[in-house]
Amino acid sequence: MNDGNEPSDGLDIRFSHVHLYVDRVYKLRAYKEFEDSLNLFQENYDEMTAGERIDEDEQRGISLDVDVGRQIWQSITEHNMDDNKSVAEEFASHGRDIVKQLIAGFGFRVTGCHVTSHTSTVVVTSKDANGIQIVVSAMKSDDENLDVDEASAALEDNDYHHFAPSNITRFYHAHSNRQGIAVLSFEVGHQCLEGIFLRYSEHHPELVPKEFKNGPVEYGDEARVFEVFAYYSGERGTSSADEGTMLRFIEPITGAANT
Repeated sequence: MNDGNEPSDGLDIRFSHVHLYVDRVYKLRAYKEFEDSLNLFQENYDEMTAGERIDEDEQRGISLDVDVGRQIWQSITEHNMDDNKSVAEEFASHGRDIVKQLIAGFGFRVTGCHVTSHTSTVVVTSKDANGIQIVVSAMKSDDENLDVDEASAALEDNDYHHFAPSNITRFYHAHSNRQGIAVLSFEVGHQCLEGIFLRYSEHHPELVPKEFKNGPVEYGDEARVFEVFAYYSGERGTSSADEGTMLRFIEPITGAANT
């Protein structure tokens, strides 16, 4: 995954989440309304097709009634021009809202959010409490930033480094201004983070961003976090870092909830 630079096998380490940087993240209210619409859609569809219900095992691979589904969805979203308009348009795979795709395509739900003066972030998870967690962040639009006070924004954005706009800017620069997966995150056991920092500092200093040169960042009684670039841009150990993908290691403070 990272050119052989992963931590040693003796560490207490487990996968935590994926962090995406995307073109736009809408307000939490918009996603919760979309979830409500999907829940209502399912209820109405089940009612309209009640006489055609079959065993769940038999249903696998059988197409749903698209015409019935379209009729139901249009009646539910007639007040929302964006969702309603998308029904009649020819499907295009590009330029779509990734968060809505996760909600509609996989049945995931938005279970958390964090908003700074310059960025918006939501957390999307599956039903399983121990299942996948996807963090999605984007820069706010110009309209959303009209009333931002620059001094307070700088302080606020630095509260949690992983929500800082500089991360998104760096990622987009490395990926020709395309959205995508930016960070693979891992949770590590108590007192494991220092060892990871020392190993990278000694063997792969080029992969350590300047903001982590002095060690992991500690967030009060929540967690300690250390981030590195995942790949070299060329020859391993001699070239500069490829700034397109990062690894994030999170060590919860003893007694704190998982971050």
